[in-house]
Amino acid sequence: MTTTNEKEETEDDLRNESTRSKAELNLSLAPYVLLAVLRVVLTLVPQTGYVQPDEYFQSIEIVTEDIFDVEASRPWEFNTTKPIRSVALPYLYAGLPLFVLKCVAPFVKLWFEYDMVTPYFLVVIPRLTCCLLSFLNDLCLFRICNIYGQNYRARLLTLASSYVLLVYGTRTFSNTIEMTLTSVLIYFVADCMHKSDQIIYQDEYLEECYIRAESMREKVRLNRLRKSLPGHSFSSCIKIASISVLGVFNRPTFIAFAFTPIFFWLHRGLGSRHIGLSDFHLRIVLLGK
Repeated sequence: MTTTNEKEETEDDLRNESTRSKAELNLSLAPYVLLAVLRVVLTLVPQTGYVQPDEYFQSIEIVTEDIFDVEASRPWEFNTTKPIRSVALPYLYAGLPLFVLKCVAPFVKLWFEYDMVTPYFLVVIPRLTCCLLSFLNDLCLFRICNIYGQNYRARLLTLASSYVLLVYGTRTFSNTIEMTLTSVLIYFVADCMHKSDQIIYQDEYLEECYIRAESMREKVRLNRLRKSLPGHSFSSCIKIASISVLGVFNRPTFIAFAFTPIFFWLHRGLGSRHIGLSDFHLRIVLLGK
């Protein structure tokens, strides 16, 4: 009788656990959507202050000096004698939108008699670009969760409600671009590691089947299947190297954030039968090139 009751309690616990899991998986995305809208609204709301002056001095002020021919003070990181950072990325996320504004503003003023070259638009348009780029963090998190079968709804809600993303993620900081590049790098590494694990498992499984096979026809078939498996040892090498270079051009501190994901990318499959230290060293060489 006791055994029967214990079995019933166990079954009830399993059903309750399954119900809780389904409830967690069916978590509504409405709060995330509201927070995403809030992120955009906070970007568009006029703000007369700043979190830190670098959001102007190291991005907007640099590009407005060249695009609108205004007087500005160029910080020491971007001087012409010994610069430590590249001006290329600020020109992409702040300069390009402002250049479009400069081209569109005369037509808007002619047709609607409205001047768009104002302090509000000079500040908000680059911020809006950074806000749109911040959603790459959400996309990378969503895809990583799908790769590993995790609950993306709760994780997206946690990310979207973060003070860091709502405030700093929409500002024209170099740290904002650094965060986005780090997220993209982690996604490519996670995707690459997952695919490598699958291919290595299939390769070792086919190898065991090949060893156990008795007929020559079966061995030939299995050998063809092994050779048809896609290569994985150096996959995403160009993508990871490009993101790393962009990150260092943006901020030299990117090396500290990129070290861990790149370390895991280099060590993919080292515990398997056919990947050794030679692959590890060759990956380092190819990544450096």
